[in-house]
Amino acid sequence: MINTLRRFANKRAELKSETSRIETSLGAQFKKRGFTVIVGYEPKRTDTFNPGEIDLICVLDSTVLVIEVKSTYRRTSKREAIRYKHSTLRKAGQQIKRKTEAVNSLLETDESFRAFLGIKSSMDCHVIGWIADTSLEYDHKYFNGYLKVSVEELHIALRDEAEMLVDFMALDESKVKHNELTTLYPQSFSVREFIKVVQESNVWS
Repeated sequence: MINTLRRFANKRAELKSETSRIETSLGAQFKKRGFTVIVGYEPKRTDTFNPGEIDLICVLDSTVLVIEVKSTYRRTSKREAIRYKHSTLRKAGQQIKRKTEAVNSLLETDESFRAFLGIKSSMDCHVIGWIADTSLEYDHKYFNGYLKVSVEELHIALRDEAEMLVDFMALDESKVKHNELTTLYPQSFSVREFIKVVQESNVWS
């Protein structure tokens, strides 16, 4: 029902507020993991600098995640999926490139921005840009050099709920008992391990 609504009413007036709630919900999951989060940040515009609104900026241990959030729908044909790839995702790749570059620039030039994020020096941090969509098509492909993942996957990875995707009846009992296959973070959660889980598609494997 939700997918049908997104598919056939994608010009509805409520779309912006729905996307904002998706951003806020995802940001809240990052906060629960200890990230400093900014939702809907708009850098000051100039004649040469206008990256637009940055949906999510999430910071932990000097790693800065810049996330472009999309609220779209599951495609029902190859033609629709290819159109989505060459229009929405191609545009999203351009957007996240601009916004990642903008965050890098702000970290280098804006002391108050760094202080708000808890970063002492731009030399000490690493900025990564991702595209996160409510659709699963073309997950783990790169657009303009930036990874596309689903919003759902990020929620699963942040909550460490990959066990929901596991068939426990098919698992070796000793491995389940020792928690070897029921957590994405056997060595404990860290931003480095989280990025690895997402980039290596560990949720699905």
